[in-house]
Amino acid sequence: MALILALGVIRGILVLKGVIKPTLNLLISNLSLALATPLG
Repeated sequence: MALILALGVIRGILVLKGVIKPTLNLLISNLSLALATPLG
């Protein structure tokens, strides 16, 4: 029972990581674009 629970938690963390990483990358690239535009 505890093993199944632990596996579920690990899978949840991995899924969250997979979702958060691309979102962070998008945010960072958008931010750098927004910062670079006024500087020309």
